[in-house]
Amino acid sequence: MRFSRRVQTRLLMVLAMSGPASACTLETPRIEHPLPDSLASALHPNLASDVRDAPLWVNPETGPDSLIATFGARETPEAGLIGRIAMAKVRGDEIFVLDEQLNVVHLLNIPARSHVRVGRPGQGPGDLTFPRALALAEDRIYVADERQNIHVFARMDGQWSWMRDIPVPFFPMDICFMDDGLYLLALSDEASGFIHRLEQDDVVASFGISYSWDNPLIRYATTEGRLACLPEIGGIAWVPTRLNEVHMYGTDGALRWITRLPGHWPMGIVENAESGSVAMGLTPGRSEMHMLYAVAPVASHFLVQLSLYDQEAVDADAPKAIHSYVIDPASGAVGEIDFPYAGLIDWHGGRMALFANDPWPKVDVIAVSERSAK
Repeated sequence: MRFSRRVQTRLLMVLAMSGPASACTLETPRIEHPLPDSLASALHPNLASDVRDAPLWVNPETGPDSLIATFGARETPEAGLIGRIAMAKVRGDEIFVLDEQLNVVHLLNIPARSHVRVGRPGQGPGDLTFPRALALAEDRIYVADERQNIHVFARMDGQWSWMRDIPVPFFPMDICFMDDGLYLLALSDEASGFIHRLEQDDVVASFGISYSWDNPLIRYATTEGRLACLPEIGGIAWVPTRLNEVHMYGTDGALRWITRLPGHWPMGIVENAESGSVAMGLTPGRSEMHMLYAVAPVASHFLVQLSLYDQEAVDADAPKAIHSYVIDPASGAVGEIDFPYAGLIDWHGGRMALFANDPWPKVDVIAVSERSAK
């Protein structure tokens, strides 16, 4: 599988920039989600032997999980449509959806059943152009786009308004916020780290194990992934899209651990020295491969989902299966679980949000009963 035309365009933009160096439809409350396994049973034990205690996230004695709302469904009026979901975050009663097609952030309020848009497409200050990443802080939204800008929106008197733009010297891939610091996953020169901490709009630290590929296209492909800021342990997790590993760093940039996912087959990278082309996908002798699908902190752990492809799935641009892993962020212990949902966005306050872009972009909100703390 070669890079898509859009990815190739992005890579050319990277090389040029880096230089040498609403309305929503609502399902009837308490409708049982049409899947045989509840989330409660799925998230219980099944962990690898090096995880000593099963995470006490959900009560296995509770009833099935409940689909409580759907945003962006097929019958939604135009004002509530979602173009294509790149990522999203859940905070209390609100879901923030980054739309890479309409170049906006959708703010979905669950109890109010409302849908408003933050930002707008364009090239001016505060305008979004191919947004790639979204991070939340108290009363602030950070959006990174391909113009090497991080746009900051602030909530004042209940309304979201553009506050300022933060130009960055890197091509942004993902961002997360923690302890008054903004962490940026970015492609920079091969000698530097790829995770950068910003304070007061300036880069104050860079870290991460650098993989020194001579070909910048491969450096892009192996750096791209997701960041997860975990304030409970003061850690920043990097989960690459195409490599079989997860890194955990401290806020000081020190590497805490690297773990690999069992049964994971990363994409092959084949470089043709004569033509200078790079192909990624199934390599000779391999019938299947994985790519990163979703990452989300869940209680005191975080969940990683991988999409499984064979050649038919590559041709159809649709994974044949989703595999889910739970990781202990303190130790890196990992185990595969039978998670019954795909498209995980985020989990917060007993609610889980899932997204789908096919057959139409939508967000489902599911109520999950959590076990009370002992």
